[in-house]
Amino acid sequence: MALVFRTDEIEGKGMVQTITEMHNLSDRVKRSFARRWYDNNFFDDGFHFRFVHRTTGRIVDLSDKGNFNAPRRSIPKASRQIRGIANLMLSFDYHPVIYPRRVERDLYDPDVIDPATGQILKNPYYLEALNAAKLEARFKGYFVEDVWRDLNMFEEKIPLMILLAMRNSASFMEFWYDTTKEKIKGQTFDAFDIDVLGNYTDIELAPFIGKAIPRLTAEIQSDERFDEEARMKVVSDNRLAASMIKQAYMRTKFGFENRGAGSETSLEYEYFIKERLTDSNWERLVQQEDADLIGKGKSKGDTVVRQTFAAGGQTLLDKYIPGTEYPFVDFRMEPGLIWQTPQIERFIPQNKSIDDVITRLERHINSNPMGIWVKQKGEQFDISNSSNAYVLEYEGRPPVNVPTSPMPSDPFNLITINERLIEEQGVTTTAMGKIPSGVRANAAIETLKASEFSNLTMNTKMLKKTVEKIACKILYLADTYIMNSREVSYQSGGETNYFDVIGKQGADIRTNKLGEQLPKNTIVIDSADRVRIEVETGMGYTVEGKRANMLDLSNFFMDMAKNGLVNPEAMRLVVEKLLDTYQFGATSEFLEEYDKFKTGMGQQVDQQTLDKIKLSVAEVIRDLQGGVSPGAPQTPTTLQPQPAAPNQATQGQPGMAGAEQAQVNNLPPQGV
Repeated sequence: MALVFRTDEIEGKGMVQTITEMHNLSDRVKRSFARRWYDNNFFDDGFHFRFVHRTTGRIVDLSDKGNFNAPRRSIPKASRQIRGIANLMLSFDYHPVIYPRRVERDLYDPDVIDPATGQILKNPYYLEALNAAKLEARFKGYFVEDVWRDLNMFEEKIPLMILLAMRNSASFMEFWYDTTKEKIKGQTFDAFDIDVLGNYTDIELAPFIGKAIPRLTAEIQSDERFDEEARMKVVSDNRLAASMIKQAYMRTKFGFENRGAGSETSLEYEYFIKERLTDSNWERLVQQEDADLIGKGKSKGDTVVRQTFAAGGQTLLDKYIPGTEYPFVDFRMEPGLIWQTPQIERFIPQNKSIDDVITRLERHINSNPMGIWVKQKGEQFDISNSSNAYVLEYEGRPPVNVPTSPMPSDPFNLITINERLIEEQGVTTTAMGKIPSGVRANAAIETLKASEFSNLTMNTKMLKKTVEKIACKILYLADTYIMNSREVSYQSGGETNYFDVIGKQGADIRTNKLGEQLPKNTIVIDSADRVRIEVETGMGYTVEGKRANMLDLSNFFMDMAKNGLVNPEAMRLVVEKLLDTYQFGATSEFLEEYDKFKTGMGQQVDQQTLDKIKLSVAEVIRDLQGGVSPGAPQTPTTLQPQPAAPNQATQGQPGMAGAEQAQVNNLPPQGV
């Protein structure tokens, strides 16, 4: 498939025709899926009887044929079901963990043996180097979480990705760096707006990926990134979506728009295509301003990514971007092909059966609300409901009211069977508020929640994989585009702390090319750092469960503190977590009083004790160094501490917590 669109020989102006062909191919591949996505969207909106006719292609809504006596009811059980699953998946806390940089053990002298005690003493500079690397990695994790908060990642974008994936097979999020605001940006897209060949299991294996969304024509024409001559030729099309099926959905839902001057729109296509470096595209690459960054370490035959903007039949921008990966991250509920069966489709058949049964029951109830009356032929009678009561007027013999037979149990049994079938496709016991009768204890509810989470193991692992990819994209953008120091904040011990970050590319340019010194207390973000995502369920699945478990844990630590097995700093952390769990509100004020109660010089004494330990180790090393004869074996050997310039990227940060500040201010040398 990649050979069909070989774009290395195509110049910039001719890319608009290639993008059109790619869009048409992608649209043909996903057209059958898009029809189902259309029905799924309306089903989730509550229009259970609206669909696209398979033969005529027209929109049919069977509920329009209903009336008061013959209604068609939609029971939104499937909509609540997918949202219950999404809420359970989002109840986890996701935290990025950056792997510390490698500290070369060979750069430090080996360990020594204390002649008095016979214990092996670790090289203190090596230990401090390990601690500094861990602290630096922790700050990088704080940076990723700070970007997540700025993007409303787990409040808006991730929940939308989950819901879109449940309705439309897959969802996507694009990341880019806004040079104007100097921020990392991200946006979520549904499967209609993304052009990709869905027969791949990974979007990075696809030959291209692109998006097509409407944008104000005036904005396109005023965008200084684009070629001035081409952008002024952009023609408005006023389409609501590039996909014909989504266009029909949007028009049915929001109606037609009468656009006036200044509000006209045009579809903007942004495509990313993977190319191999050849003689044809090498010249175009070296002419770019950032050619050194893009082509660093590459040779002919290597992969590069080509970015092209097009709108209104014009190629607006055509260039190569750094890296070899697409700026998109996808999410699917299950592993496998990109286009797969959405989660909501597993609920629709049973849900429609429930809708049909409820509709027939309501129709039966409305058909004879006053029962059956028996009268003699030719006799007249009239029934009215004046004075809030039925009044019967008759001539001759009185009519006889025959009680209607009760509704058989078969329809209700069918509803119960369908509900059980729906429950087999997901979790409903607690997600939909169906706590069994008699279950009130926290432990019992926590057990039910745990059993339901076990049914979401595959889905939560897919979400964890997506979150990990998002963290990697953020590190890459920071590495490539953050040229100036940026302030980052994080919470620790009830206080807000600050430090600065800069991208590795920016740090290299400032130090190597410009000869500048990096600002003090700056963390260098490197995209080569490995990332893993830790998933925390917290102390429990419910509020009461968290409080009960935290209280038990606090009592356990209290007993250990009484026996002298836990220091005051550990108890302070336990108290802080306890107050946060109970949502005390004044946590920081309480901790300040807690700190005042302790001995004011306690932390200084601890630091002095640590300095004495280091001095003792140095004296032992000096004694051993004087006693080693030439030619003695190197294990154990002597330690020769030598001063070396600490890494400025990991020095102490203003506003850090006391323990972290002490670690950073005593950074080890990079080698002895």
